[in-house]
Amino acid sequence: MEELFYRYGVDVYLCGHEHNSERHFDIAPGGRAGGRTREMEATTYIVTGAGGNREGNTPFESEQPERVASRAEIWGYSILEVHNSTHLYYEQRACDLDPPEGKEGGRERDEVVDKVWLVQHRHGSFECRPEEGGEGGGEEGVAVA
Repeated sequence: MEELFYRYGVDVYLCGHEHNSERHFDIAPGGRAGGRTREMEATTYIVTGAGGNREGNTPFESEQPERVASRAEIWGYSILEVHNSTHLYYEQRACDLDPPEGKEGGRERDEVVDKVWLVQHRHGSFECRPEEGGEGGGEEGVAVA
């Protein structure tokens, strides 16, 4: 699907899962991550996977790869605000009070574990977009987990 998203200019792909939450940077076909939250060069992927279930959270079994901006082993919910055609605000909040298995501490109800502004001024196929020349990239989101 990566190639289709790239070809047709899907700016953000949002999906759900039952265990955890994970937000990726923009990822182009072949797995190249742009590491951007402004003027992304490919689709940004968000798995708002914190619905909770009787199985509990599944711990991440590997180190966080560079393409991942934020991840959290939580039950929670997302807030997505589309401000206009160029600015989108995303926030992930925890609603479980217990720490993930094997981790210390706890958290407050509705604690923000990730937040980011995604800014994209040009829409349409990523194949047709000229290179940005270094402006506007970089992670400006706040991973709080």
